[in-house]
Amino acid sequence: MLLPALLVLTVLCSATSHADTVRLTSLEWPPYSGATLAGQGSSIAVARAAFQSMGHALDVTFFPWSRTIITARTSDVFVGYLPEYDLESDQFLLSPAIGSSTVGFAERRNNPVHWESLDDLSHLTIGVVQDYTNTPELDARIRTGDISVSLAITDSQNLLKLAAGRVDLVVIDPYVLDYLRANDPMVMAVSDQLQWNAKPLGTQTLHVAFTNTSKGRAWLAIFKEGLERIDIDGIVADYVSSLPKPSGQPSR
Repeated sequence: MLLPALLVLTVLCSATSHADTVRLTSLEWPPYSGATLAGQGSSIAVARAAFQSMGHALDVTFFPWSRTIITARTSDVFVGYLPEYDLESDQFLLSPAIGSSTVGFAERRNNPVHWESLDDLSHLTIGVVQDYTNTPELDARIRTGDISVSLAITDSQNLLKLAAGRVDLVVIDPYVLDYLRANDPMVMAVSDQLQWNAKPLGTQTLHVAFTNTSKGRAWLAIFKEGLERIDIDGIVADYVSSLPKPSGQPSR
């Protein structure tokens, strides 16, 4: 029985001596993710806690959104990216939810928009960030041309276009809106002109997207177990409560 025991020992040593640091890509999307944020953002704080509960470290490299996905898909260094909405993909496998994001609109205080259905927005121009997923219903209307959009590279750029009257609404998460109004110097300069629209589009769950490879699947299994060991809602709530609030009238 010596050989089987030696074989098991060899396998265990091999499993623990290799990559005990998982490497993911992400984007600048405060307060959910960002290189200079405390804990690199709420989504990354959750992911790091889950990996740490399993004895592993997390290293995140930040890119613009499109490059975040492409790099995770094509580089052997990374095994996935975060955060991602719920999606169907042959190339990536989603983890259980690590939080959620409300999707809605920012508007100008002096020109609030009342709407009941997406049909009511057909005469407006809506600012969206290039390559971002919004909601399935809104994205379908955008693809068919039923809703006119103006593309921006970042949420900050979108909000500046909104303040300047170049778009009527901007698709954004309320926590992203509040964060930028409180921290981005250019957005802070027009903060009092902006507010959260009263009607949200919906809520999307957030996930880590792991590559559909043997390495990605192995890390996904580890991550799933790690998530069961931590208090996801508590981590997110503590993080949100620590964020600076925009001065003046609140967004929401």
